Parts: sequence; structure tokens; C-alpha cells
Amino acid sequence: MPDFVANGGGVVAAGKSMFYRYSCDRLDSAEVYASAKSKVRDNLTLVLNEAKLRNRLPIDVALDIAKERVRRAMELRGRISKRA
Repeated sequence: MPDFVANGGGVVAAGKSMFYRYSCDRLDSAEVYASAKSKVRDNLTLVLNEAKLRNRLPIDVALDIAKERVRRAMELRGRISKRA
């Protein structure tokens, strides 16, 4: 499994922590863990299923997915023009 997919839980946890940094609500570590675990599991499943389906290496599939997600986020924010 590509390291950037497996280690994505740290990014999820950091994002949740940043959200709660300026909130009056308390950070629930169990909620953060559950959210990170769920997102990592979903991404691992997606990558492995797509790799098997496409008969490609997980790293190649993971990079394709990551690039598409970044492109979509940039399009939504108006940073790049949308594909036709």
C-alpha cells in the first residue's frame, strides 16, 4: 500500500484538530480516531479494488486518484478551469 494512503490518517486527525482549534466545542479524541480510521479504510479499499480491477499497481492507482481529487478541488475553488 502506498505510504501516502496508509498515512492519511495523520492528515485527517490534523484537519480535525485545526477545526476544533477555534471552536468552543471540545475535541473528542475517540471521534477523531474513528474518523481517521474510517477514511483510511475507505481509501485503502478503493485503491486495492481499483488496482485489481484495472490490473495495475496500487501506487499507480493511488496517484491517479490523488491527482483527480486535487484537480477537482482546484476546479471547485476556481484555481484552474474545469475540464470539458
